[in-house]
Amino acid sequence: MQQSKIKEAVNVFKHKNATRAIFSDIDGTVYQWQLLIDLVLAIAKNYPEKRSIVKPLRAVIVGYKRRETPFRVVIDVLISIIPHVFKGVNKKRVQKFAAARARSVQSKVYVFPKEMLKIAKSLDGTDDPYVLIAITGAPQEVAEPFCAQLGFDVVIGSYYQANRRGTYTGERDIDSGINKGAYIDAIDSLYAIDFERSIAKGDSEHDHDMFDRCGYAYAINPNTTLVHKLRESAKDESWYIVRDGQKSGVQISAVNQDGALYEVCASCAMPPDIASVFPLLPGMLDPENCACSSNV
Repeated sequence: MQQSKIKEAVNVFKHKNATRAIFSDIDGTVYQWQLLIDLVLAIAKNYPEKRSIVKPLRAVIVGYKRRETPFRVVIDVLISIIPHVFKGVNKKRVQKFAAARARSVQSKVYVFPKEMLKIAKSLDGTDDPYVLIAITGAPQEVAEPFCAQLGFDVVIGSYYQANRRGTYTGERDIDSGINKGAYIDAIDSLYAIDFERSIAKGDSEHDHDMFDRCGYAYAINPNTTLVHKLRESAKDESWYIVRDGQKSGVQISAVNQDGALYEVCASCAMPPDIASVFPLLPGMLDPENCACSSNV
């Protein structure tokens, strides 16, 4: 676990005099693809000797796009080749083309989390700001420049070890991808967070620990495993499933007592100060047509 990132988050809380946060995954939640895959392919492009190592990954990506290969297989292949891809590669060089790649894919961001981040960022300087914290399995080298463009205050990505010569050893710390709750607890142990008014965003079962800690949680285009978890545990909680796509627009759904989904509006699903200015995105339920309108 990266202690320096925990201290950085605490310092931002203190500087902003904030008590609440937005904890967000990135890959599949904010970004429509995988920053780690982008970086691995970029390394192969710049280091010809790595291309044969990456070839199996390219093959399963093609299968996935043809709907012939499960995404889980893509991830398994990716994880298996990571040490061999990074080993011996110059860190500073990777940082340069990772930053360039992060800029080039900025348009591939889901609209719902982007709008929420923008509104939360606009509360900086008020008496009740948010601290925006990305907790992602993507390497720090590519996650940081990508998230900086969206206004995140702190970015906690996977740490890839380099030796004294500045070349990667192939070793890495991936707690930020698989043990996100531990990072949140570590920050909270040094600075009390108002979890009831904090927000979590994710798309897979690895993000469920963040959901458990936050009063508001949004599963954005979640995988099947996370959907099942939410159906079992989200009753009576402020947890929502968000479908965000170019063709269908945005739909926000809550979970009823029977575990079934029903569509809700932004006023139902968001903290009041965000809901009051959140735009009516294409596909979203108009508050006037929501069940909550009868309670006004």
